[in-house]
Amino acid sequence: MRQNQHLYRCWFCAILFVVTFLHTVFSAAHGYNRQPHGEGFLPDDVQKHYCYSTPRLKSSKENPLWKFFQAHKNGPGIHKWLQYFDIYHRYFSKFVGQEVHMLEIGVQSGGSLDLWRHYFGDKLYLYGVDINPYAKALFDNPPHTRIFTGDQQNRSFWAEFKSQVPRIDIVLDDGGHAAQQQIASFEELYHFVSEHGVYMVEDVPPGSGSFLEYAREHAAELFGHFADNEPGQFSATEPGLFTKTTMGIAFYDMQVVYEKGRHARPHLPVRKGKFWLPYNADKKYSSADGGVDAEHLQNFQEALVRSRSSD
Repeated sequence: MRQNQHLYRCWFCAILFVVTFLHTVFSAAHGYNRQPHGEGFLPDDVQKHYCYSTPRLKSSKENPLWKFFQAHKNGPGIHKWLQYFDIYHRYFSKFVGQEVHMLEIGVQSGGSLDLWRHYFGDKLYLYGVDINPYAKALFDNPPHTRIFTGDQQNRSFWAEFKSQVPRIDIVLDDGGHAAQQQIASFEELYHFVSEHGVYMVEDVPPGSGSFLEYAREHAAELFGHFADNEPGQFSATEPGLFTKTTMGIAFYDMQVVYEKGRHARPHLPVRKGKFWLPYNADKKYSSADGGVDAEHLQNFQEALVRSRSSD
């Protein structure tokens, strides 16, 4: 019975989020602002009763971002999906307490600016971009918080933006959410992000022409050092800049995360130990029926015992 109740709660929570998402899309398409609920679209009691009982949607109690959000009752609004908080903490925690330059595309009501300032500390330099001029008028507070008014799909805007900031360590794209906007921003900003930075795109739907489809092509580029269909063989051609500067790409529910880093051509494989079992493709060690040969097994067992010796 308890399993059925948990299942019903999961379905109910999922339906609520689908309705919320459709409402968000409709509102954005018609120029409406997000609903001014202090706790987000779902009332606090509904979140607690239905969503927090679902492990997949529950954010860690030890996550300072989640704790700040839970305590945020007044002031500018913060609108996030529940699953985002632990992903933020996973990739952003390495920057806490040190000088970090973060760009958030999509300032909206400004609450997330407080969230990031609380999380990263006094050494944060925060840059926000929003197409709404009121965002700059309300939240611009140099030198540690600078707001820029512009269209994220406008490549000339990004050229001007990059000329005015010293560096970017983190990009969080929570802007217009249209694929062409996300792609234009990525192409103009990715190589501007610092060597060990993070580029995160959220509210990424599936489908043809989506940013998700675009990012899948990047996943293949991570293997640019190697030749096609030749395991362990290096490519004869030099990999591109993306391959050399990207350590990994992670795909989450509605999010894509790029981790930058120096991705040089790999060195030779490394090995440790003394006992090596021949690969299964070497049939000379198999019995007539393809199974274990008793004599070879005994030899392998003896070799394995000898390999454990410190001599």
